[in-house]
Amino acid sequence: MRIFVCIARMPKITLFILLFSLCSFRLPDSKCATDKKEVSYLNAIRCRNDFNLLKGKPLSEKYGNVEAVKVIYVIEDSTVYFSNSTRYKFHHDFTNYVLGDGMDVFTFNETQYKDNKYRRYLLANVNHYTNSGIYTLEFFAGDDFKDEHLLSFFKKLKEQTYFGKNIRILISTPETEEKRSRLWSKLPFLNIEDLYAGQTYQALNYGVAYGRLRKIEVADLDSVMPDGNDILVTNGLPNDIPLVAGIITTQFQTPLCHVNILSHNRGTPNAALKGAWRDTLIEALNNKLVRYEVTENGVKLRAASIEEAQQAMRNKQFAKKVLKIDTMQYGLLEMSALHSYSVRKVGGKAANFAELKRIRLDDGSRLPLPEGAFAIPFCHYLNHLKRHGIDKVVDSLLTIQGSIGRQELDAKLKAIRQRIVAGEMDSMLLGMVVRRLQKDTLYKAFRFRSSTNAEDIAGFNGAGLYTSKTGIAGDTNKPVDKAIKKVWASLWEERAFEERSYFNIDQHSLAMGVLVHRSFGEEAANGVAITKHLYRSNYPAFTINVQKGERSVVLPEDSSTCDQFMASSGSITGSNDLYLEYISRSSLNGGKPVMTRKEVELLVKYLDAIKLHFYSISSMKVRNQEYINFAVDVEFKLDKGTRKLYIKQARAY
Repeated sequence: MRIFVCIARMPKITLFILLFSLCSFRLPDSKCATDKKEVSYLNAIRCRNDFNLLKGKPLSEKYGNVEAVKVIYVIEDSTVYFSNSTRYKFHHDFTNYVLGDGMDVFTFNETQYKDNKYRRYLLANVNHYTNSGIYTLEFFAGDDFKDEHLLSFFKKLKEQTYFGKNIRILISTPETEEKRSRLWSKLPFLNIEDLYAGQTYQALNYGVAYGRLRKIEVADLDSVMPDGNDILVTNGLPNDIPLVAGIITTQFQTPLCHVNILSHNRGTPNAALKGAWRDTLIEALNNKLVRYEVTENGVKLRAASIEEAQQAMRNKQFAKKVLKIDTMQYGLLEMSALHSYSVRKVGGKAANFAELKRIRLDDGSRLPLPEGAFAIPFCHYLNHLKRHGIDKVVDSLLTIQGSIGRQELDAKLKAIRQRIVAGEMDSMLLGMVVRRLQKDTLYKAFRFRSSTNAEDIAGFNGAGLYTSKTGIAGDTNKPVDKAIKKVWASLWEERAFEERSYFNIDQHSLAMGVLVHRSFGEEAANGVAITKHLYRSNYPAFTINVQKGERSVVLPEDSSTCDQFMASSGSITGSNDLYLEYISRSSLNGGKPVMTRKEVELLVKYLDAIKLHFYSISSMKVRNQEYINFAVDVEFKLDKGTRKLYIKQARAY
């Protein structure tokens, strides 16, 4: 009776997680393996209490609501140990302190994850996904062991656990994929797509926020216009979100989709909860002031007072930031003349592109970048504004911005953009650009990309705020001058203005440069990589999202999923092999990887060089942090005709 009283008082979001946990296992037929309250290990897990004694958090938190128990199988005598996963964080801790094998961590890593004469153990995790009730056996990416050892290990696991009849081997690595191809008739396997589909909760950006809870259909976002004090619940996954205090989507996200990148940059909590749209607690709190928190195991929502919300907002205020502008640089600038400090001349995107041009690989070659690159510095944008009197209009708006409403602000920003595009471009600048384009006889179409001093800089990512356009010299349908002016005008888009205001950037100190390079045709694949492991600290790996064709990774359409995987170079085990661990597969590629192994190897080679270079030019404050957790956000593509891998841009993550 008491449990029902307690459950009745619980919020529905917490309740559904608990109910899944209560219903996700069958009560054992035999008694528990131990009645102790604390143990170092067990040789069997006979009941739920046994599991609870041993469980901890998985080292890699790829999915929410996961309980993990480390398991060690001794090959010589077929003994299985389920270790206390809170007391022994790593398998080596257990084998060293409990089994007393005497191996140092380096020897252990080099011998116990490969098929060799020194191997003593099979090492794995038993993971329980509480939302779906699924139990999986999961191995280290790159682990190589004999089929007969796996068969005997799995037989022992079934005999020694109450969930043995239901546990399955998760196919998240190429190695387990190969095992399945040989052993599918003897062992039960589980595809990551099935595991992913069974999850109901996903924590993406942890944190706490206060604001008005608002349920808004994705299709209505543009017309409803939420503001920075709203916590959104959306029925689906929007391609983009305005500045809001937090978000809950009913559709799962990739960590590198645009919604999560924006949440990461802003420091706003973000989660996916499949049942959120019809949740009774959310419905009861809709249009009310709430406290919203994203945790590892669920969303926490409750009504909030005005006083605590106001205090939280005061604590989150940013110090005013005045940006630097160099107005003396005239003419077009080649990449060889630019470097990271050129942000004040040409903006973050062009400066970072110039740094990519400087990188040399081990064999002396350069990174493959879009060809024909040059930059148009800030002074030409500022001269355009002054020439047409637009600078005075901007100053006037910035003087009164705090005293006018949203609609009036948007109207004035639109008027500024229209005047920038309508103003005739300086003929000398246009002539220089056209002549520079015509020098490149291999390419006709060029991409004109935004590059501001409020974009791709430390503390302000600016992803998706500004515009890029294609221009072709002599083409009246895609005129060069219009492409440049459209890019300039995008500095005053409503969302960009609002985002800079949120970060307290002095909008008098803004300027727009332009990065120019050849435009691409169709893409065989496109992707984004972060040069660290996003789900596990202090672990050497890259997080890579890639999608087939031109379907965007950061702005996915409908419910399409991309390839999500971690790639590591094998440094943990002392090898140079590439280890891959998949979180999801592309829904557009028939279950096959979007990139070949050789293509991934090449990408990892480039990412290694990019990470090292950008770390070396970072501030001392950044370099005082762990290199292993230093992260750069890198965009790449595979050209459709040649499948040549190109690096498109890089910026601080």
